[in-house]
Amino acid sequence: MGWQNIPKNVTNFIKGSFSQWTLKIIYGMIILIACGLMTPEKFRTYHLKLDEISKEEIIAPFTFSVLKPDDVLARDQENSARQINSIVDYDSVKTAQILSEVRAFFDDVGNFINGLEECHTSPIDSLIAGNLEILLPISTLRGELSDSTAYMLANCDSRERLQEVVRSTIKALLQAGIIAEKKIFAEDFNKQITLISGDEEKNQHLDLIYDRISAFHHIRNISTQLWELSYEQTAYEQVAGLFVIPNLLYNQENTQERREKARKEVSIYQEGQVFKGEIILRSHERVTEEHLTKIRSLEDQSQRKAFEKSTLLVLLPIVGRMLAIILTLLLIAYYIYSYYPKLFYNNLRLSALTSIILLTLITVYVINILAGMSIYMIPFATAGMLFCVLFDSRLALRLLAGIGFLAAIMLDYDFFVLFFAVVSGSVAIYSVSKVHNRSGFYRPLAIVPIANILIILALNSTVSYIQAEEFIYFLGLGIVSGALSPVLAIGLLPIFESIFHISTDITLLELSNPNHPLLRNLALQAPGTFHHSLMVGNLSEAAARSIGANPLRVRVCSYYHDIGKMCMPHYFAENQRGKNPHDQTAPIASASIIKLHIKEGMRMAKEHRLPKEITDIIPQHHGTGLISFFYGKAKKDDPSATLNEQDFRYDGPKPQTKEAGIIMMADAVEAVSRLIEDPNPEKLKDMIYNITKKKFEESQLDECELTLKDIGKIRKSFLVVLTGAFHTRVDYPSTKNMTCLNQDNKK
Repeated sequence: MGWQNIPKNVTNFIKGSFSQWTLKIIYGMIILIACGLMTPEKFRTYHLKLDEISKEEIIAPFTFSVLKPDDVLARDQENSARQINSIVDYDSVKTAQILSEVRAFFDDVGNFINGLEECHTSPIDSLIAGNLEILLPISTLRGELSDSTAYMLANCDSRERLQEVVRSTIKALLQAGIIAEKKIFAEDFNKQITLISGDEEKNQHLDLIYDRISAFHHIRNISTQLWELSYEQTAYEQVAGLFVIPNLLYNQENTQERREKARKEVSIYQEGQVFKGEIILRSHERVTEEHLTKIRSLEDQSQRKAFEKSTLLVLLPIVGRMLAIILTLLLIAYYIYSYYPKLFYNNLRLSALTSIILLTLITVYVINILAGMSIYMIPFATAGMLFCVLFDSRLALRLLAGIGFLAAIMLDYDFFVLFFAVVSGSVAIYSVSKVHNRSGFYRPLAIVPIANILIILALNSTVSYIQAEEFIYFLGLGIVSGALSPVLAIGLLPIFESIFHISTDITLLELSNPNHPLLRNLALQAPGTFHHSLMVGNLSEAAARSIGANPLRVRVCSYYHDIGKMCMPHYFAENQRGKNPHDQTAPIASASIIKLHIKEGMRMAKEHRLPKEITDIIPQHHGTGLISFFYGKAKKDDPSATLNEQDFRYDGPKPQTKEAGIIMMADAVEAVSRLIEDPNPEKLKDMIYNITKKKFEESQLDECELTLKDIGKIRKSFLVVLTGAFHTRVDYPSTKNMTCLNQDNKK
């Protein structure tokens, strides 16, 4: 499914998925819920800035604690977190494993030496004789060991002492704890860790545990104390160094959890309170950091107190707001139902109207509530222009007032919003009420910003004090909003026209331009049809005015109703200049050719993306009428043949609107009027009566809401137009002389 089909799918969904009242209830619920969700809780907020001059006096309505400034709170939280020691886990299993490895090492060495002695080979004698290869396995038992170390290990007495000292040294180191490196604790505030062993937990100074470097230093210090000979010291250091393995593990996750908990436990309030009735900020006083901190604390405590209220007290303002919204929506619905019943029962147009209301309210929410900008930035004028162009100016004014009420309710009953919406929107409506093309939107581009400036001057004159900077800021927002509104309107207009099948007067006037490709081609390829269409347009426009239908729409639809005749123009009487091709064509084939102009017309209309109102007129202006000339000819040519009358009828549908019914009658009247010899008012009147009567009797007008009274008015309007078109020309004396002179010259 391509994106081009989205408007069509949306349209079909709206038209086919809901009953009339179901859709209206759904729309009402959508607006109600949207207003409810987009309305903030009723907490008093103060939009003050540092060094701004206060316009009002703020007094504490209750006693409350003062929040810490953000930087102070962040500093206190960080200090609290730094007081938490790093968590280190003592691995008792690893400790036992290392001690076991010490024992196993010396056992392996002893077993190796015993094996040599059983072979009558003395390790000591081999060393004295320089036969070092025999002791090579000792060096590979746990790593590269020096010859002197191998010598000590080969000696039973020295090996036993070495084993005892190494084991006690490693055990002492492991009991204190060995960690891979201490630099991970460099930023710890207390130079302590929390050591966890099983269920036990204790604080330990960093100096009391070892890392690899400090453990090797400890071994070296013991070496000089316990051994006199250097080779003994080397052997001890080498063997003990093999077992300096960390048994402490830094628990980063636990550490971060405890520090985060410490941060959260820091009080957000500073010492001292603001008491009920105490002045927080005086009127016309410069706002300081201290003022802002106290005001922020007041807002915070107000919100907390609201949540602590009973359910009934919390629900009361919400219910009240919902009732106000419901009453406003009911008033809007009742007005549309009473004065615009066609709109009320037209789901597509009602959907367009609802969409504009929702978009405007969402804009109010985004600009004022989310972004915190002034109401003067809200483009209410855009909604007014869209309502005016898509519907009419009277309805636009009422709908704009409704939107203003809804916006005021959303913004804590701020009726400055209502005033701004109605006045700014009304000026915008006036500026586009007579716009006939899209370039006409340049007019509101100049008028609406000026209106916004005047509104801002009027509203802010009621404020006792306002800073020049703030006033200029408001003016800037009003100018930007006023200039942006027409741009948004002209951008959204084609979208609404496409999705909701609404043809505005602007679009219709653009389509009435003779330079439109379809009309230009029609004039060149089928000039007779083009002239016929213009005449049908004149007849239809006069008829529409007489019964209150849309005259512009019927005129433009008339221009395009026969565009399909461009396909084979010479088969239609108005374009023939001599031989008639139907004389050589079978009647049923001629009927098919005549019917073809409907299909071709619809194809051309879709290719050029003509509005639905025009596309619908193309098949409806013939309805299911009989092509009587060729039907009669077929019966005359072969009286015995059995004819299927449906082959000689148009496929329909019948006219569905008053405009389509008018064009059907105008099309037939104009075509027959050209066949009347010496037309006069009496002949024209009889012809009009007979044709309209025939259409009525054939039930072609049953589905288009035209009444007998309407048909009577249409007949009169047709007669006026045709009488003017076929009036008898007065032969003035000068004209007679010129005629005689021309005749003499011919002689």
